[in-house]
Amino acid sequence: MGFLLTPLGILYGIITIFRNFFYDIGIFKTTKISTPVISVGNITAGGTGKTPMTITLAEAAKLKGFKPGIVSRGYGRKSKGMHIVHDGNEMKSIVENSGDEPYLMASLLKNVPVAVSEKRLDGAEALIQNFDVDLIILDDAFQHRKFFRNIDILLMNASEESNAYHMLPVGKLREMPWGLKRADYVIVTKGYVSQIPESMQKLMENTIKSSQFFKVKKYTYNGYESLEHCKQESCECVASPIFGFCGIAHGDFFFNTLKAMKIEISDSISFKDHVNYDDATMARLTSKINESNTKTVITTEKDLMKLPNSFFEAYNIHVLTMEVKVDSGFINELFDGLKA
Repeated sequence: MGFLLTPLGILYGIITIFRNFFYDIGIFKTTKISTPVISVGNITAGGTGKTPMTITLAEAAKLKGFKPGIVSRGYGRKSKGMHIVHDGNEMKSIVENSGDEPYLMASLLKNVPVAVSEKRLDGAEALIQNFDVDLIILDDAFQHRKFFRNIDILLMNASEESNAYHMLPVGKLREMPWGLKRADYVIVTKGYVSQIPESMQKLMENTIKSSQFFKVKKYTYNGYESLEHCKQESCECVASPIFGFCGIAHGDFFFNTLKAMKIEISDSISFKDHVNYDDATMARLTSKINESNTKTVITTEKDLMKLPNSFFEAYNIHVLTMEVKVDSGFINELFDGLKA
């Protein structure tokens, strides 16, 4: 199959080369707005940890005296145009209209305005004009070069398999590898820089290490009930048997993390990234759970946001949460530079 897709990969690579070249020489124009802009993106499709990193940066920006707003395309949403997901005080959208990742960011941050728009400029202008935002964080925008950014942050998933570093649709590259040189910072997630192919490492400058911290939390109608004695090294607080499921880019990472925490999964199912938990999907999921003879399940925060109310009434739900941390020196350099 890879052989048959190779011509498409070559064609896609040529298109990205010319597109980036036209931006580099100024034929394609970029638009600059009145506030500083940080872009968080990747060079491979999915699974680098953009959502938790965007949350980390938004929280750090607030501590540094900024009033940040987040703009995302809202991949997988059913709506079109510009929508306010959160106004900084309360949720203004539903997950179907905002997309799962923007909705998750808005739900966890609670006081940061979030907008979705295919035209990210429209979303940014709406946040600036209506909510006094003085810093825009663009989610998943490394290839969205039409929008000027002061800082380009690119995430690299160290656990990615080597065959991912081929152009789509053969591999997962969204553009040619030398696009890495556009990044002001490259943050390595889910492992160590030494795990990334040497050919990619040579193109990475200003590499920043990140750390991921996982917790298992029980979900109730009152929100999360943190199980504090569940650490990454060991977790014996979840009764067995437990059924695991997810719909994310790297489902294997989710299940491997649970295994590392010594959470024994009796059975599991993985769906495609950004899965819509419609009637057909829910029927497949609940049938699989019921076959495993358990009412206790564990999933991701991203999946939790999309489950119907009936699911919460029928099952005992646990969630694996992830927090990303980066060096304080990087945070200081990043935001102090924007104030200068």
